[in-house]
Amino acid sequence: MEVEMQLEEAEKQDFNSPGIS
Repeated sequence: MEVEMQLEEAEKQDFNSPGIS
């Protein structure tokens, strides 16, 4: 039950690494 946390982490990583998506 850590979907929200994982989503937030994924968003943070995406923001930190532009061009990953």
